Amino acid sequence: MKIAGIIILMLGLLMALSLSMDILSGADLKRALLDMISPLQVMELIELIIFGLYFLLLIIQPIFSFYRKRKQKKAV
Repeated sequence: MKIAGIIILMLGLLMALSLSMDILSGADLKRALLDMISPLQVMELIELIIFGLYFLLLIIQPIFSFYRKRKQKKAV
């Protein structure tokens, strides 16, 4: 329960930090809230591409590892 509380507290603090940075950079409150709620819409094209590649790497690595282990078990 403590861990969940800490995670929620950190989430709230990081969201408040993001909101305050947007407001300090000149965005109005409505735009800052929209940016906080939907972060992928704020990203540039190259950022989306890098995000997608990173996500693919996170998925592909365990799949290859699984198939390698499976082939080794069949070979033995």
